[in-house]
Amino acid sequence: MKKMNWILWVVLSLGCVSTEEEESLDAEESCVFCGDEKADAFGISRSSYLAYGIVDLANTASFKVLDDDVRLDRRAASGIVATRPFDYIEQIDTVSYVGRRAFSRLAEYAEAQGFVPFCGDGKVQSLLEACDDGNQNNGDGCSSTCLAESGGQNTSFFETDTHFIKGSQIGVSFVNPNGFYLRERRYKGFGLASDIKAILDRADGILANSTANDRVSYDELALLSKEPFLSSLFSSERNALVKAWKIFEINSAEPVVIRWEYGSVPTSVAFDFEVLRPGPIEVISVRQISSLGSFMQTIARRLQQMNGLNADNNSRTIEMGDLEAGLGNYRPVFTQSELNEMQRLLDDYIQAATPSFGGDYMVKYSTMPSPSKQTFRIADFDGWTYNAYLEVDVHYDAYDKKSIYSGNYVPDANLKSEYSFWTSLHKPGLRRPLKWMKLNGDWANGGSERGYRIMERWENGRRKYNRVLKFESTFYRVHKQSSYKNEFATARPMLADGTPLSLRKSTTVQYGRNKRYQRFKLAKVQSHFNKNIEKFFPNSADRILSIPFGRYEAVDGVVIDVHKSGAIFAYIGGCELPFSIQDGTFETKSCGGRSAKIDVDRSRAFLKLYSGGRKTKEVQLYNSSNPHLAIDLDRTYYIVK
Repeated sequence: MKKMNWILWVVLSLGCVSTEEEESLDAEESCVFCGDEKADAFGISRSSYLAYGIVDLANTASFKVLDDDVRLDRRAASGIVATRPFDYIEQIDTVSYVGRRAFSRLAEYAEAQGFVPFCGDGKVQSLLEACDDGNQNNGDGCSSTCLAESGGQNTSFFETDTHFIKGSQIGVSFVNPNGFYLRERRYKGFGLASDIKAILDRADGILANSTANDRVSYDELALLSKEPFLSSLFSSERNALVKAWKIFEINSAEPVVIRWEYGSVPTSVAFDFEVLRPGPIEVISVRQISSLGSFMQTIARRLQQMNGLNADNNSRTIEMGDLEAGLGNYRPVFTQSELNEMQRLLDDYIQAATPSFGGDYMVKYSTMPSPSKQTFRIADFDGWTYNAYLEVDVHYDAYDKKSIYSGNYVPDANLKSEYSFWTSLHKPGLRRPLKWMKLNGDWANGGSERGYRIMERWENGRRKYNRVLKFESTFYRVHKQSSYKNEFATARPMLADGTPLSLRKSTTVQYGRNKRYQRFKLAKVQSHFNKNIEKFFPNSADRILSIPFGRYEAVDGVVIDVHKSGAIFAYIGGCELPFSIQDGTFETKSCGGRSAKIDVDRSRAFLKLYSGGRKTKEVQLYNSSNPHLAIDLDRTYYIVK
């Protein structure tokens, strides 16, 4: 008995009997494309030349070749012969007893015996090639990689672009052989009719029991359009399949070119300004010699010895007039390095100058746009018009209501430009939902980027129209891009030509959930902006304008200028910082990490200083009984004409 078992083992191991191999297939090997391996089973992708070779072998080899030469399981070979012809490798996977081992042997035999096609063999493989002219030469209408070349005789855009396939290459009776189809498209989110969506869901998920990914390719629809899948569909599903093919077909008219011919496409609006200080400029004309560098101290003492200088008879100070004399009449007395140092100090005097507080600050808008609305007609096609719109407005938004938190009136103002640029595709009498896709079937924003887009019109879940558009410019669909310029909100604005600007009430706008602003449009009128403060802030004007104009030295070297116009400026660490009206307070930007705020109520104003975002000092600027509680500076000024 033992001897007989040993002989049987030798015979089986020599391959004389294949009973075990033929009769027992592991369950896990019974389906190549199960689970995540539908499109790439052990290295064989359905969109590969090898897959085409396996299909060709399965369609043409006799049972004897499949059984003896390919060495398939006898039942697998019989099933292939009984089920063929096949169009795609997934169909072979539906045959009983065809698993991993069978596909491995089919692949090995197909490669060894020349069944695997290649670019240049004269046969078009629809998943891989747009053309095949029997060679691998470029410049003859079909490239070396089997892509249609532009410039060939009657070659259309759709023949040369790899995202499309001609209907004649699909080989399904439901398609137009002369039409062009998307190779793939995403279909969720289009509001599809339920029957079309259901058949696309089936194509997306049923083939080889694959996982749905919300995308359907033309070959998945092609499989569903052939046996054995077609026989499994109900009559209503077959009708839906025909409709599904329609949304893959593309209008084959040459793409419409959307070309902007009005200069560069605008993406923002110019809003440049400069601040005009009220004059005259006041310069502190005396410096302590001890505050200067050692080199400049020596020069200053030398200057004090010159005839006619040292006007204040104070040997510890240097006057601005002394520096000007040294650079003028006494210039030959000094070396070039000394002259350079005197000029540097004189420039420093001017740079540190502060304006008089007696006049109005003015903001001169050199490129502030005039309110306008323009329409640009860019393209016309098939009864559609592609338009672009540019709208520019400049206005002042003022909020002067009681705060829901404190119960006090809260002034808040923003001077801003409002820029809108948008595009629209319009057909007279027709306003239906439009959808945009990229050529690979993904969602897209129409006109947001250069390149090709597919525009579709949908109605009641069905596509009614489509066309490929080529955008040669990038259209940023910007709506209400704003430039806030509220640092000088209470200063008087004017145009570059000196025309004063005023404002007129236009409407109200909502900011957030709690604030409703009054909106004022800028207008060219002969009146002063500062007279409108009471119009903007009827409840808060008494507080805003109640700080007596003048100059205040607060604390830590901070100087505050309050102007007749209502504009307030802080001088911190050598920086001139305007206060903006923001959420009930006047506040500055930061300079060297330091900034300031002024809180105003009905009787008092407090200056708060911050360093690194942390409050360091708080002083009262004034109160109703003593409006000059803070120290009004008393300095000697040199008036620069």
